[in-house]
Amino acid sequence: MIMSIIAGGFVAGGLTSIVANQWRTVINESLDAGKLISIRTVVSCVVFAVYVTALQINVDSTSFYSFALFGLMLWLLCLLDYDTMTLPDNITQPLLWVGLLLSCTKYSMLSPVDAIWGATIGYMSLWLLNVFCVFVFKKQGMGHGDFKLFAAIGAWLGAQSLIATMAVAVIVGFITALYFLASKKHKNGAFPFGIGLASGAVVYVLCGDIVDMFLSLLS
Repeated sequence: MIMSIIAGGFVAGGLTSIVANQWRTVINESLDAGKLISIRTVVSCVVFAVYVTALQINVDSTSFYSFALFGLMLWLLCLLDYDTMTLPDNITQPLLWVGLLLSCTKYSMLSPVDAIWGATIGYMSLWLLNVFCVFVFKKQGMGHGDFKLFAAIGAWLGAQSLIATMAVAVIVGFITALYFLASKKHKNGAFPFGIGLASGAVVYVLCGDIVDMFLSLLS
């Protein structure tokens, strides 16, 4: 069983990388689709195989396939955000709605009310932060794709996950920003914050109970 899960994760990760390579030319026509099989495709295979293996250990069987889909969509968004600085509505919006609809079934750990509150708080928190940045610094603090991704994370994991997700996102975002500045990938100093948000969501999926306990101790 575990070997079939690892193999499935390996294949899914590879296919996701290939899809991202092809899709990025649709978002930005100046980018080359790249080779179908590349080092990044192999890395993607390994990363997702590790994720589904950890998922099998940490998540009950009822939620396994839904969280595997969640992780696959997050990984696709990470790849696209890295390449194009874009989180396409074609992915973030279905991800949000699937999270909301799953809350009406046994395959989600949330009630519909919790999912709706999670999505609302996720979107509004980053939207208000961006409004503050525009008002104070006269520039956008982040893109609207980040709002939608955080709303989708809230719909899947609930409002209680958002603080922990954001804490991880800030750390990963800082590392990502340093890398983008050092590599001069974008001269305007922008960097893809969606990678941090997705990383925070994955950490919460795999270690949510530990994170919640730690935050309750702090409070």
